[in-house]
Amino acid sequence: MSLFHTLSIFRQLVSAVAALNERGIVHRDVHPTRIHLFNGMVKFNIIGLPYNFKKLMKNMNYSGHVSYSAPELITEGQNFGVNSDTWSLGCCLYYIVTKQDPF
Repeated sequence: MSLFHTLSIFRQLVSAVAALNERGIVHRDVHPTRIHLFNGMVKFNIIGLPYNFKKLMKNMNYSGHVSYSAPELITEGQNFGVNSDTWSLGCCLYYIVTKQDPF
């Protein structure tokens, strides 16, 4: 995959998440399995939205995608916001470039 194509995919993904964030929605589960390509256009799957913190934390065991989640989602703190999605976007970029989970 060329650098131009990679950046195009990532820019479309960022735009999709930014549209959610602008509407006051923090997705909290951004990861590569939610990214689909259709005729060169990125489709971002938001099935399962909205999540709430108690669904993500079940019996003190995290049930999301740990490798793509911001540290504040994994710890017991509840101070998270759009920065959590930004962290996950960075992890997705890492995956798109290397084809490996970031952590």
